[in-house]
Amino acid sequence: MENLYLLIDLDRCYGCKVCQTACKMEHGLPVGVQSCIEPLRHERRDGSGKLQCDFVPTVCLHCSEAECMKACPAGAITRDDNGFVQISGEECIGCGSCEAACPYGAVTVAEMAESVKAVKCDLCVERRGRGMEPACVQHCLGQAITLCTGAELESRTQGRNKWSVGHTVYMSSKMTKLYE
Repeated sequence: MENLYLLIDLDRCYGCKVCQTACKMEHGLPVGVQSCIEPLRHERRDGSGKLQCDFVPTVCLHCSEAECMKACPAGAITRDDNGFVQISGEECIGCGSCEAACPYGAVTVAEMAESVKAVKCDLCVERRGRGMEPACVQHCLGQAITLCTGAELESRTQGRNKWSVGHTVYMSSKMTKLYE
């Protein structure tokens, strides 16, 4: 299978949080459990002193060297055929090693259906298995979040600033850094 990438266009995100709502609903996450995607607000001043507001949807980066996978004592974290890091709910023992190991805070251990399990973005693996887009992609009002192949990624990011440590890629024409 071909590797896929989650592409997030920071120039198109305006912080509506529909991606967050769609994720929580798709995965049946209870109140108090953080969504697998969190749009963060970043305020800055431009060269003239005018306030600018950017939004950065934070999500699992599906790292090339996934620390959560290395830390899992139960072997519950693996990489699927598309390159995305997945947690098997059946094998997860809820110990929290993956949560502690993730340098990006993308894994949460939470009480789910009478057991404690690790939760992170799986790019809606069940939806993709039915030929559908991940919920965040389908419902993004600004069309800031897309799923694409490696070839599509190269053509869509050409001439733009991009950042990635795995299968989640951020791009922007405006910003030279994610954080100033």
